[in-house]
Amino acid sequence: LLILEIFYSGHLDGFVILFLFLSIYLYLKRKYFLSSFFLTISVLTKIYPIIFLPFIIVDLFKKRGLQKTLIYLFIFLSTTVIFYLPFITKSPSAITRYIFLAGEQEFNASLYRYLYQIFGSHSISYLLFFVSSLILLTKKFSLKLLILMGITYLAFSPIVFPWHTLFIIPLIFLEAKMSKSFSIIIPLIIIQFLITFSYFEPGEKLLRETLLNL
Repeated sequence: LLILEIFYSGHLDGFVILFLFLSIYLYLKRKYFLSSFFLTISVLTKIYPIIFLPFIIVDLFKKRGLQKTLIYLFIFLSTTVIFYLPFITKSPSAITRYIFLAGEQEFNASLYRYLYQIFGSHSISYLLFFVSSLILLTKKFSLKLLILMGITYLAFSPIVFPWHTLFIIPLIFLEAKMSKSFSIIIPLIIIQFLITFSYFEPGEKLLRETLLNL
């Protein structure tokens, strides 16, 4: 899936993976301000890594106090404003479109879709995501916690294209390296293979995306 979507389709999620990896790695190495910068770049590339920001903020406040937490937030917010300013001055839709995007698109056949079929509304998924996030915020900060948060996002978000799952890769490899247990990588390989396999049209040698474009 990584090769297919990054090198074949040219999605920007490869940059998300790189910047998110650098951010989390630097945070664990206590390079907090560099971590904030790379997390910002990751979020500016694709919005979804922002789900990790509250966990970092809470953990940083517990470990280093208010001052470093505020500096971390200031770097994040100021860098975001600097990059978005040329677009915001022309149209606020550069920001507001994220609010209404879920109403315009829907692509998630996991738990989100089943909840939508049962309740007929996005609201229950949003509520469960919010409650789950609050519960996870009370837990001790770890890579496993971030991985679990990522899975929670993928389960409840209305828009999850296959390549959106790639951002979990750097977290899993970091966890495998730090715990010296690579068994966690096996489920990832299986899941990524199954997602990639779903791209092929039954009985055809061409990718489903290619057939749709013909």
